[in-house]
Amino acid sequence: MLLLQLQAVQSADGLLQAGGETLVYKVTYQGLLSAFLPVEIAQTTLRLHPGVETVAGEQLRHASLRVTTEPFPRMESFYPFRFDYHSWFDPRLSYTAVVDMRKRTSDSRHELLWFNRREGEVRRYRKEQQTEGADSLVLPDFVRQVIRLQQTAGFRERGVFRLTESNVLDRLTMLYAVRHRPLQTGGSIELAVSNGKDLLGYNIAIEAKEKLIIDGRPIAAFRLRFSPNFVSAGDRGYAVRVWLSDDERRLPIRFHSRNLGGVIELELTTAE
Repeated sequence: MLLLQLQAVQSADGLLQAGGETLVYKVTYQGLLSAFLPVEIAQTTLRLHPGVETVAGEQLRHASLRVTTEPFPRMESFYPFRFDYHSWFDPRLSYTAVVDMRKRTSDSRHELLWFNRREGEVRRYRKEQQTEGADSLVLPDFVRQVIRLQQTAGFRERGVFRLTESNVLDRLTMLYAVRHRPLQTGGSIELAVSNGKDLLGYNIAIEAKEKLIIDGRPIAAFRLRFSPNFVSAGDRGYAVRVWLSDDERRLPIRFHSRNLGGVIELELTTAE
């Protein structure tokens, strides 16, 4: 079934045209916490929303990522998890404008990133519980509008990260940007990327061409290694490998990383 869907998507118009795209992945963990047995723990949906949205007078594209343990009752009883990530970015994939991140486990966290290109900085905000007499930082009106926030929602600035150039991406937009770059085995791509804290950029190495077996059929793919360049903090040995289909669509078929004492993999199950 997935192979047929892949073939259908490959013949569609360009990714950043008016149409959208929805990719669904199963998330598997294998390591210390699972007695080294592979266990499905979550579902991830990666979506490019159709059309453009107006943000501060600009026409931007909107992509989102959702991770949930809801389809897995055992995981829900052990560690219920929800993560929603939204990015608004230039259709030419040259810069990000706004990022909205919401995570819910036993507690909740809601953060916003504003990529202020005019001032050469990323401003990071976090939602805080309103208390009587406490002043909340006023967000730029366009940020509230694009995120569809209520005027009473209280956010405070948590940090300002200086940028060395105006065209900077967030990590989700980076994936779309790489999908639109020419790929050659042995080559590499350098992109300016920020998470609003300490990331300066990413090096993406095109390691090899491989055959992945999808629904019992081989699919040609490029294996890429995404390595972050940290300013000061972070695990400098951390990397994520991504397999992109070797066709004009460059679909992300598989993700692989080491975390939580084991291996976490995302594998594409549905492409629409």
